[in-house]
Amino acid sequence: MTVTEIISIDKKRSRVFFEQEESIVLYNGEIRRFHMEAGRELKEEVFFQIQEEILKKRVKERALYLLKSMDRTEEEIRAKLKKGYYSTELIDYAICFLKEYNYIDDLRYAKNYIRTYTGKKSRKNIQQNLYLKGISKETAEERAVRIVLRNRSLSVSNFVSLGGSPLVAREAFSLSSAACPFR
Repeated sequence: MTVTEIISIDKKRSRVFFEQEESIVLYNGEIRRFHMEAGRELKEEVFFQIQEEILKKRVKERALYLLKSMDRTEEEIRAKLKKGYYSTELIDYAICFLKEYNYIDDLRYAKNYIRTYTGKKSRKNIQQNLYLKGISKETAEERAVRIVLRNRSLSVSNFVSLGGSPLVAREAFSLSSAACPFR
């Protein structure tokens, strides 16, 4: 594997390009430590070591840092990591790690988002914002139905404003009242 080019991103980091059009971002000290120079051959073992010991740890830490202050969707995490020049393979690794420990869950995110903004934003605005965050219309509708089943005090008109159809709302209310006829 031959290093074709090394481009400085900022004072501390550089992007290293290889002949297979792959690239990785390393700190300048790491580049010196692994003796990387443009036109110089890099052993497969060294590249594997960089991937396993440095980049996988770094991408996990970055993904966890992104979730530190607020919940995010899978699509938002992918976009942020892509901006950090991580490869698709590393991004998938981080997403699998986050899903394994239930740190990201798009259904949970949609439920919380709908609960938070119902009554504050319009149905279309909620749907559009969820779509921009990578959540499908079907997922948002499913979350809205579950909220209705758990909270019978929500009226049919509020449910419709969440994005549900009147027929689905009536069906959800009839199911919830059939399950607990003495409430």
